[in-house]
Amino acid sequence: RSQALIGLLLLYIFTVSGLIYAKLNYERHYFRELSQRDPMTSLLNRRGLELAYKSVFPQDFEGVAIFDIDDFKKINDTYGHDVGDEVICYVGQTLHRNTRAADIVSRFGGEEFVVYMQGNDERKMIDAVLRVQQEVSKGSTDIVSSGFSVSGGFVVKPVTEKSDLDDLLKQADEKLYIAKQSGKNRIIV
Repeated sequence: RSQALIGLLLLYIFTVSGLIYAKLNYERHYFRELSQRDPMTSLLNRRGLELAYKSVFPQDFEGVAIFDIDDFKKINDTYGHDVGDEVICYVGQTLHRNTRAADIVSRFGGEEFVVYMQGNDERKMIDAVLRVQQEVSKGSTDIVSSGFSVSGGFVVKPVTEKSDLDDLLKQADEKLYIAKQSGKNRIIV
């Protein structure tokens, strides 16, 4: 009889320990995921992008595109912040839907999004970024009756040049600035 009780007690301790371990593992995964994702769009945030970048398998070329919603403050002022949030979510979804599974799409905050991609054909990468920008504008009238556009900067380099993510981001951001200064609704490559 005492052996049966000891057996039940051990089974109870083992079961409770297993449940605690599983719950802690789930919470650890949940909070790690939470720290790497933008809560509004569910896209990766900057931290998530940096971690994902470290795990990519290099191809011939790598590129970073930074997209920024044109005249976003005017959208918020005209239609309200709820519509502004819809615009942000729409852009995030459109970028995610129109990129490959291997591409890394992130929201850097505000109205700025980053796409990191790799490929073996530089021209196809450029074409993909241009197509994504057009897709955003094409469906924008579903969110805001007058529509809206995005501008972007895109830098693509051979991986042999050994650029790091910060270098690529800085160069893409400089091109984004040129796109904004030269009339918006364009991608500068």
